[in-house]
Amino acid sequence: MKKNILWRVAVLLSLLVCALLGGCSYGNSPFWTDVIFPSESEYAVGNGSVTETVENITLEWVNGDVSIVYYDGATIEISETKKGVTSDDLLLRYRAKGGTLDIRYAKNGRWNIFNVEKDLTVKIPAGTQLKNVTIDCVSANVCLDGLAVNELAVQTVSGEIESTATIRADRCTIDTVSANVTLSLRASEVFIDTVSGNTTLLLPAGVNATVSFETVSGVLRNGKNYPENSFLCSISAETVSGNLTLKNE
Repeated sequence: MKKNILWRVAVLLSLLVCALLGGCSYGNSPFWTDVIFPSESEYAVGNGSVTETVENITLEWVNGDVSIVYYDGATIEISETKKGVTSDDLLLRYRAKGGTLDIRYAKNGRWNIFNVEKDLTVKIPAGTQLKNVTIDCVSANVCLDGLAVNELAVQTVSGEIESTATIRADRCTIDTVSANVTLSLRASEVFIDTVSGNTTLLLPAGVNATVSFETVSGVLRNGKNYPENSFLCSISAETVSGNLTLKNE
């Protein structure tokens, strides 16, 4: 645990040095991004619909907002709104195969995104139960509808993570650098790992929550009042310069 905390302190210090020196990259530079994924020929280009059964969603995105929402329809709808895109090479790519929908930011390559901004929206039929949702973002805000998912994992550098309704998950993992998180969540296990960001969890009344919190410069604010109940929630959080706040919905 202490080694992890020390590593995160090093990351935070490196980010501060980068800021003082005028900016540098964490995975992606402010102006360039690398897109790398296999079997590119199997991917569709641009906005589209998926009629196949999907149990898992994976996506990687940069420099724009990401939203996954329920809607009253029968297919999964994938769309992006874009600014500064001058080539089809920068249109999104997606593939539905073996029950997994995989979404990528653009064609394989290294791209200058200085004047590019793209927002991604994934609409899934209301009531869909997913097995796994994995989101990896840089400079992107993530907004999630009240998903029903076995395992949710969100990793972001420089972006906000929020929910518009209660997310129901067996396991939820949040990993952030320079990002604030606000989630309404009903989960059996929650793992939080943050560098320079505050996390607020809105937990349902009646939950019996156990909390493990380790920090370098953060505060645990526990405003919960949860009576004993059959629903258990285990929360494990490690932060560097980040607060953890627990509240009743």
